[in-house]
Amino acid sequence: MNNQILILLLFFLIVICDQKSISNQPVKQAGKPLKYIKKTNTFYYKTDKNIDSIGYYVYKETGEIVSIANIKIVDKYAYLSDPAHGNVKRIDLEDGTIIASEKLDLDSSWISCLAFYNDQLYVFTFRGKVYLLDKNLKTKGGFLLNNYIGNIDIYSEGDDGIIIYRNSSEDIYQDQGNYLRRMIISKTNSYTIDTIPLNSEEFLVLLRKEMGKEVLLDNKLFFETSNCKYEFPDSIDVIKDYGCRNIDYSDDFFVTFTVNQKRLKLVVYKY
Repeated sequence: MNNQILILLLFFLIVICDQKSISNQPVKQAGKPLKYIKKTNTFYYKTDKNIDSIGYYVYKETGEIVSIANIKIVDKYAYLSDPAHGNVKRIDLEDGTIIASEKLDLDSSWISCLAFYNDQLYVFTFRGKVYLLDKNLKTKGGFLLNNYIGNIDIYSEGDDGIIIYRNSSEDIYQDQGNYLRRMIISKTNSYTIDTIPLNSEEFLVLLRKEMGKEVLLDNKLFFETSNCKYEFPDSIDVIKDYGCRNIDYSDDFFVTFTVNQKRLKLVVYKY
């Protein structure tokens, strides 16, 4: 009898020890794939009045800063909208080579966001004018968005077109419920405007996509997006001096920038 009790106690202790060893093992992450850094490059570019350089301008009257407004990754290139110079810059993410488009907008500060769709770069402006460029920054024309006021958030560039939210000064309004305006631009550059309710699944997905967040997995820092989690060595620097989007990512790259009166710093993580 005593031997049976001893055997049971030993079995119980083995089970407990085994459970502890299992709980101390790294947790395998289900769902979103993890991307690990293979290489990091850091490039520096001086700010200057020459339109081929990075623009940075401070209005003396108000202290308002105008500099790089948006970044868009396409293949191995990062495209930067430069409202201080009224053009777009393209940076090779492998070797740092930079080229500039011609001056697109007479009043430079109106240039804002970028999108890539239908094998063209869309350069949006606060005026409602949209410039079309190829991958080598050659101008391919443009079109006008009527009833358009303000900056935009590019949500999706897929088969259904460019989907934009918050495309007007009257973005959210009440009509038996709360709604958000949505614009869809087709391949022919025609567009439609409709609304979605704020309690819809689409709006919740929009919030998750836009926000992104830093998370810790097994004591490693990752940046979680709607599609995957990118290993990240440090927290992302937030630009507080003026409004801009200073990060973008693709399957192969995660890129972030900071800028001041002297230079722009571009950090490239390759996965």
